[in-house]
Amino acid sequence: MRRVAATIRHGHLPASVLIARLQASARQNQLTQAIQEYGRLPKSIWLLQYLHDEPSRRRVGGQLNKGESFHALRSEINFANQGKLRARTADNQDLQGECLTLLANAVSCWNTIYTQAALDHIQQRRPIDDQHIARLSTATHKHINLYGQYNFTDPATPPHGLLRQLNTTSESRASGR
Repeated sequence: MRRVAATIRHGHLPASVLIARLQASARQNQLTQAIQEYGRLPKSIWLLQYLHDEPSRRRVGGQLNKGESFHALRSEINFANQGKLRARTADNQDLQGECLTLLANAVSCWNTIYTQAALDHIQQRRPIDDQHIARLSTATHKHINLYGQYNFTDPATPPHGLLRQLNTTSESRASGR
């Protein structure tokens, strides 16, 4: 119980930590058991709804796929050190993780902007089914050069607020660019 008191003094105490500490206590009481059972109710209700509702299962599956795609993007960006955090201090490990998140978010933002531009370009010619649009991911990264040198002073950079020209030629699609 001293650990619980120490954790409470340094900030808030998550419910899961409180329950874990109460379970580890030599004195199990009815209040602890009642809290545990009460905590199981929302999970049970959610699971029953999930099993009963196929659209819900598809929605959850889609979200899991998006999460996995974003983790794949982070893994691809974090190619140094075989994707492991090797900083010695916790602060440096946090900094490395935050930088990785910043880069992954930048790629996702770039993809969002250019995907919308591509969709707008295609929709000028023909409509696109919303089901296809819903399946797009901002975590796509095969087009990103993660190795090599980068030139951020390229004179061909478009003016502020404008985008680079889209690759619309059939040659660029055939070559995978």
